[in-house]
Amino acid sequence: AHRVIWEDNHGPIPAGQCVLHTCDRPTCVNVEHLFLGDRAANMKDMWEKNRGVVGSKHPFAIFDEDDVRYIRDNPQINGAELGRRYNCSPNTIYAIRTRRSWAHVE
Repeated sequence: AHRVIWEDNHGPIPAGQCVLHTCDRPTCVNVEHLFLGDRAANMKDMWEKNRGVVGSKHPFAIFDEDDVRYIRDNPQINGAELGRRYNCSPNTIYAIRTRRSWAHVE
């Protein structure tokens, strides 16, 4: 509905653009609350407003923040062993240790 409202008031939505909300209410159709941005702008807006789901808040997380700290604080336990313990691949353990994942955890 917000896309239709945008187009009724401003014309066609340019290719590659999304209609974003200043109010962060996806059901809002107030044209004053709408603006255009690409996917990167949409993601940036989400993170700046702290709406992203990270860490153990993610519905598919198999670790929590304490697990991540344990993995990083115990380099003497190899990735294969930790992978068996947490039912994941050694590559997942490596990504945690190198902060390619769970980078938000100190």
